[in-house]
Amino acid sequence: GSVIGRNAVVGAGAVVRGKVPDYAVVGGVPAKVLREYVPGAGWAAPMTPVIASSGLRSPGRPEDG
Repeated sequence: GSVIGRNAVVGAGAVVRGKVPDYAVVGGVPAKVLREYVPGAGWAAPMTPVIASSGLRSPGRPEDG
């Protein structure tokens, strides 16, 4: 049931659930976007926000507790 976008790279061992955007590099368990290609700017950190309900944390966020 997953959809991998055009020209996307999925890291070895990554567990993909849902949709991988076009021109993205994903990896991890569960897979998350590591880099996206932005026309005119090149490769950049992901512009899509991390969804809190999935249990993922934003990069650099300190641990609670």
